[in-house]
Amino acid sequence: MNHRGAALLAINLAALLFGSAALCGKLNISPFFIVCARSGFAALALLFSRLIQRQSIQFSEKLQGKLFLSGFALAAHWLFFFASVQMANVAIATVSFASFPLFTIFFRSLMYRKSPTIIEIIAALTILLAITILCAQQIALDPAFIPGTICGINSAALFSFFSLLSQSLNRKNSRVTVSLYQNLYVFILLLPATLLTDNLPEDQNVWITLSILGVFMTAGAHQLYFFALEHLRASTCAAFVSLEPIYAIILSQLIYQEVVSSTVILCGFGILLASTVLLRQEKAAHN
Repeated sequence: MNHRGAALLAINLAALLFGSAALCGKLNISPFFIVCARSGFAALALLFSRLIQRQSIQFSEKLQGKLFLSGFALAAHWLFFFASVQMANVAIATVSFASFPLFTIFFRSLMYRKSPTIIEIIAALTILLAITILCAQQIALDPAFIPGTICGINSAALFSFFSLLSQSLNRKNSRVTVSLYQNLYVFILLLPATLLTDNLPEDQNVWITLSILGVFMTAGAHQLYFFALEHLRASTCAAFVSLEPIYAIILSQLIYQEVVSSTVILCGFGILLASTVLLRQEKAAHN
């Protein structure tokens, strides 16, 4: 298997793990505690990996500012995402988050001063229309879900910004080391607020779930995602991560019996279709 094939496999596995992570938002603990524990376990797993491989964890001081900014964006993305799951449900949170190719196009155009192509514009408008319909449904049927939808959209914008920063950081640095520092910054940023506002869970199953979330669904998934970013464009990775709602919705129905409306399914299909168009454009550019 060549690097491109391996990258396509990696981004699909990452999407599955990201979708599974959404279910952890159903835990009866605050998003601050979920994110703090997630980043802490992930940082420990990545540090252990570096020590086992006897690899350096030193990082250029010139890039610490950008590294801290990416960690801050990751922390905010996770907080908004898990808040969306708790305020609405897994389907709303993941479908809203799947709009992040729209923001990837926008941020990339600003960062590289490159105008989007006609295909990217059409795909972006399709995603925007799907999100508009989704929000309109929440206003009409269940206004209580509106804050959850807004949080999901915010998490999408923050993740696209985080992925573009990570892509630039990974060009000259080990992706494991980058991820280690990002998760460490998330943990440091959220630890004070978490200790002041939350009590430690007494249920052992909660700690087991959080450790799986940190080690496999975070440390492992991000390494797969960063590997894909090394060989594919950010918009292509965005297209595949947009598959996350499909995995998450299926799992939430199987485990929590969540009811998903036809509008949510149609909006998710529209977002997935637009992301597929971006993927086809990437294949054409590669060939």
